[in-house]
Amino acid sequence: YPGDEGIAIGCAMYGFHHLHDFAPPPKPALPLLSPYLGRHYSHADVLESVEEFENYVHVVEDLSGDETLEVAAQLLNEGRVIGWFCGRSEFGPRALGSRSIL
Repeated sequence: YPGDEGIAIGCAMYGFHHLHDFAPPPKPALPLLSPYLGRHYSHADVLESVEEFENYVHVVEDLSGDETLEVAAQLLNEGRVIGWFCGRSEFGPRALGSRSIL
């Protein structure tokens, strides 16, 4: 379950099996669902989507992991607004960080 409801289901299953002395169910044959089930956007898709706003936005790309964090922290410290976009779209009751406005 990609949403928080999986926690309640897991707790209920644990309690049922623990209280009734049943062995836990076997692991599923298929992999569990990932919350990242949405569309994948290519690099070109992302750049094309901000083209019409080029007078208002500055695109920062091709940074290493540490560089990304440093640049993001610096921009936030300067009071700038960051549109964060990476990976596939998430599925579920709330965003997990791949699409964020900071």
